[in-house]
Amino acid sequence: MQMTHIENKSPITIIIDAIEECDKKAQLLVVSRISELLILADTTVKFFITSRPDAEGVLDVQGSSTQLIQLLSEDKKNQIQDDIKFVVRHRLGRMVTWGTCRPSLNGRHFTLVIS
Repeated sequence: MQMTHIENKSPITIIIDAIEECDKKAQLLVVSRISELLILADTTVKFFITSRPDAEGVLDVQGSSTQLIQLLSEDKKNQIQDDIKFVVRHRLGRMVTWGTCRPSLNGRHFTLVIS
């Protein structure tokens, strides 16, 4: 994995899905590079990483100064899904308000993110 310099002052959001599918070494490398990027970035960088609770490398993020939100309960799967949909709708709505997302694409983006 190579770090790339990005000439961009706009906030950046990076989504990594199912990181537990990588072996532990790759997970640790990703987390290490995320830490480097957060230190070196001259703009806001946000990461949204999904994994099963047993992803070993992701656990190392807990010791850092980053904000970590864990959704662990399978018992509350429907509530968690509803919460995720609420957050995604809210964020896409803000993007429309800010002019960074066309209203006509809002629904399509929602479907792509949630699926």
